[in-house]
Amino acid sequence: AMTRLIGEGGTVSGRQFAGAACRAYTTSSSLVFCEDGEDDGPRSIMVCGDGEYEVCGTRFSVTTLPWSEIMNPKQPAGVLIADASKLDYPFEAREWREGDWLVPLGMRGRKKLSDLFVDLKFSLEDKRRAVVLQREGEEKSAALVGQRIDDSLKVGPSTRSVIRISLLK
Repeated sequence: AMTRLIGEGGTVSGRQFAGAACRAYTTSSSLVFCEDGEDDGPRSIMVCGDGEYEVCGTRFSVTTLPWSEIMNPKQPAGVLIADASKLDYPFEAREWREGDWLVPLGMRGRKKLSDLFVDLKFSLEDKRRAVVLQREGEEKSAALVGQRIDDSLKVGPSTRSVIRISLLK
C-alpha cells in the first residue's frame, strides 16, 4: 500500500503503515518514519507546582509569576499564560482523548480538540504528542499545551499572578 501511494506521486493525510521495526504515517505533503517502540514517557501526570514536565514526549515548563498590567497578555508561540487564581495546583497534564473540548480564548462557543487539530493542521504525530491540561472535577479542558487556553483562564483586571506554560525543545 505504501509503494502504491508513493508511486501515485501524492499523499493522503492520516494514512498509517506498520512494519517490523518502524511505523510510517502520511501528512498532506510527506511520508514520515518513526522507530517502533519509541518511548514517549507517561501518558498522564499531576502538575503540583512550578517545574519541568514531560507527557506524551512533549516537554514543557510551568512557572508562577507576579502579574502587572504592563505585562503583555499576548505571548510568543508555544507559551500560554493563565490567571493563577483560576488554575489551581494540582492539575492534570495528559494525552488528549476523543471528545475533549474547551472554549478557546476570545470565543463564546465550545470547540472539540479534534476540530481544533484540523484548524491548526496537526499531523498524526502532533496529535499523538498533544498534551491537555485538565482541572480536577472539570469536564472541559483547561488548555492545549503550546496552543490555546480556555477562555475562563484569561488574565483580567483582578489578576495578581499568572501561570506560564512554555513548550521546551
